[in-house]
Amino acid sequence: MSIVFTRSPKGIRTIVVRNLPPIDKNDIGNMLHTLLKIFENCGNIDSMYIPRNLETSDSNYIMKGIAIIRFSDTISAEYAYNNTYHINKNKIMVEYAKKDR
Repeated sequence: MSIVFTRSPKGIRTIVVRNLPPIDKNDIGNMLHTLLKIFENCGNIDSMYIPRNLETSDSNYIMKGIAIIRFSDTISAEYAYNNTYHINKNKIMVEYAKKDR
């Protein structure tokens, strides 16, 4: 069995994390902390962002289930992309952003 390591396209340092559990605005800080604990092992993180779903009528702005993480270098993004992660036993998906934020 061979292991395939996928390189970052065009030097992209930003990843999109999908399939995050739904949370309300009061738990965004906890989710950022959880993501930091998971992805800081991949390398230095420049920024993390959790977009809110502004289309909901709920005043708590339930997040969309994604996070955007920008690393300081492409090697860190590649490491994050090429590993498997779980939050609350749910597998989260990592993909490269179409462009750096």
